[in-house]
Amino acid sequence: MTKVCGECGREVPYDMDFCPYCGSRRTLEVGGQGTAQMLCPDCGTPYGYGDRFCGKCGAQLPQIPPQAVVARMRKHTNLALMVALIAGFFNVFGLGHIILKSYIRGVMFIIMGVVIWYLNGWSLFGGGFTVTLLTVAVYFYQAIDVTRVAMTPEDR
Repeated sequence: MTKVCGECGREVPYDMDFCPYCGSRRTLEVGGQGTAQMLCPDCGTPYGYGDRFCGKCGAQLPQIPPQAVVARMRKHTNLALMVALIAGFFNVFGLGHIILKSYIRGVMFIIMGVVIWYLNGWSLFGGGFTVTLLTVAVYFYQAIDVTRVAMTPEDR
């Protein structure tokens, strides 16, 4: 078992009650399963997240603010959005997804674009009302989806 400081996040030797780096007594015990346990600064009794007072000694417990996680965004986000919107205007869908390396979604939208071109009679605006409505729906769906993919953190 090891301890981690609740203030600075550094590892604290198990035999110490205070953090040697920042002096805080608020330590978290990390067990064998990787579970963290917060300890009361007065008596050392474990307590759960959200508890305001110690159940054993009644001392007020320090409130740990939630840690802000900075997500790593995808590269070429602006380029993908511009290509998706401009090429989508000409019924060429899926290129923004390809730029963002979302290949399966990109191929799906490329196939949708080919079907729309076929329904239009291989011209840009040759279809009737239904085909035009379908084209507009796919355009906006593709724009929303490429924005969602662009704003989702990249898997490592």
